[in-house]
Amino acid sequence: MPIRTVPYPEVSPSKRAELMNKIMARAIPASNGCLVYPGDLLHPYARLMIGGQNTYIHRLLWEWRNGPVPPGLELLHQCDNSKCVNVDHVEPGTHRRNMEEAALRKRMPRGERSASAKLSDADVRSILADGRVAERVGPDYGVSGRYVRQLRIGR
Repeated sequence: MPIRTVPYPEVSPSKRAELMNKIMARAIPASNGCLVYPGDLLHPYARLMIGGQNTYIHRLLWEWRNGPVPPGLELLHQCDNSKCVNVDHVEPGTHRRNMEEAALRKRMPRGERSASAKLSDADVRSILADGRVAERVGPDYGVSGRYVRQLRIGR
């Protein structure tokens, strides 16, 4: 079932209070101020079903406090805990900023830990140490000469 990415429909004050009580009853306070919602262990974000749709809890609570997320922005967890539902730990930002912060905080897999890695870290070191022309080195590792050149210039 898809995750809702448009503003949530207004709910009655009694339904909102009921949902808040349900969320806060399950949220576990952490020493860093996070409120960790222990939902689906297979999904990275805290969510629940509202009106037949999966709903990100941090977004729901943020919108209840601040209104709809501005167009072109997403909500960024400043605590780096995607299960955190503490609205004070979330702020709007661009996708680019989110990815830049993830890279700076070393939350993005790099090298052979990346799902799209074509080479092991040891292979990269060997390629960088190999003095042959890129077009000769590449086939030995199952990559193109262009790929080897990109590695050598640090891309």
